[in-house]
This record gives sequence, C-alpha cells and structure tokens, in this order.
Amino acid sequence: MKKQFIGLLIVGVLIVQGCASFPLFKSRGLKYKLEIDSIKAAENSTANRFIIAPGLNNVKPYDLQFKEYAAYVRRGLESKGYIFAENPEDAEFVVFLAYGISDPIKNEKVYSIPIWGQTGISSSYTSGTLNQYGNTTTYQGTTTHTPQYGITGTVNKSRTYYTYNRVIILNAFDLKAYRDKKSEVELWKTNISSVGSGDDFRSVFPVMLGGALEFIATDTKGIEELIVYERDAEVEYILGNRPSITETKK
Repeated sequence: MKKQFIGLLIVGVLIVQGCASFPLFKSRGLKYKLEIDSIKAAENSTANRFIIAPGLNNVKPYDLQFKEYAAYVRRGLESKGYIFAENPEDAEFVVFLAYGISDPIKNEKVYSIPIWGQTGISSSYTSGTLNQYGNTTTYQGTTTHTPQYGITGTVNKSRTYYTYNRVIILNAFDLKAYRDKKSEVELWKTNISSVGSGDDFRSVFPVMLGGALEFIATDTKGIEELIVYERDAEVEYILGNRPSITETKK
C-alpha cells in the first residue's frame, strides 16, 4: 500500500512539472494593427555606427521619456547589425526619433439588434367530440395553434468610443556627408503608425517598434499592414525581457 502511494505521488509530481513546463495555453496579450511605410536610398551606404537624436523641436536629448524610447530604438537597430557609437564623433549616421499620440478621436458605431417574436403559426391541431341528441348530431371541437417564432424586425442602437492615432518616425542621415560637405543626405526613413483605444503611449511604443522591427531601414515599396501582439518575441526583446529574437513568432 505504501509503495502504491509513493508511486501515485511521483506520477502527480511529474504531471504538475509537465504542466509547468508545457503550458496548455499561452496568452499573447493585446493585439495591435500596425501600418509601416519605410523607404531607403537607392545607393547602398556602408554607414554602420549610429547615434540617436530627438526629431522633435520641443524634445531634448536629456528628457527622460526620449531616453527611454531611444534605448528601445538602439536595441532594435543593434539587432539588425548596426553599432551604437558611444562617442558621437565616431558615428557614421544619426537617427532622428520623433513620436506622438493624438488627442482622443470620438467614434460612433451604429448597430442593429434583432427583435424576437411570433411570425405566424407553424401547425394547427383540431380535436373534438360528436354528441347525439335524439335525431340531432352535434360536433364540439377545439383547434390548437402552435405559434412560430423568429425575427420580426430590428432596432438600431449606437455606441460611442474613442481612439488615438499613434506614430513613430525614424529618419536616418549620413553624418560623414554632413561633416565633409555640410550636405543632408537621407539614408532611410521609417514611419510606424497605429490606431487604437490605448492612450498609454509608453506601453504602446515598444509594441509598435518591435512589431515593425523587420521593416526598419528597409524599402517596403508601400504601406505594410500587420498584426502584432504585446508578448511577441520581438516586443519582449525590445523591452529587454529576451536576450535575442531568434525565437520564431507563435
């Protein structure tokens, strides 16, 4: 009896460990729809070392919010093989980082709700009895109707909700050309936009950047649309929760 109990206990522990190692369900978090429009200069540039600077006039390099977002961008560019220049004088190109979120945009959705009711009679059944009174015969019957139900109409309702336009702009310029000839040579530009109900831009920024990572510094030849989840491997990497992004999206 004791051996049987120990055996059952071991099986139970293995089952628990198996559930912990191989969860039946893994939440991917909230879903976001992104639009990415990226363009790159036709000439292949060998510029590899970069720095990041604010792309907005009212944002300074020492602003805490900018520093947080710039750290995400640095991590993303480094994953693509670029090298961050600790000394700005060693940088070969600069990435201007601009970002923002709109004021709430009021939306109204009109929808119809079906009205359920009697649409007719599906069947009828009559039963009765014959009564004989002398030479007179009478019939007394009752007819039972079975009603038929269905949609008899609709009523319109409306719902008000708010969305926000969210955008990240990465614009890279050749620093060597600027130092040598004071000319502004644009290397590439990537626009990332998203519309949604979330107004916490600090939470949305790494999701947008991680989702668009493969398109940054490339030429999309137009707008790319994709769905990204807040727990995708690329997003976790941008947040610093994953050492690499080699794991395939699931």
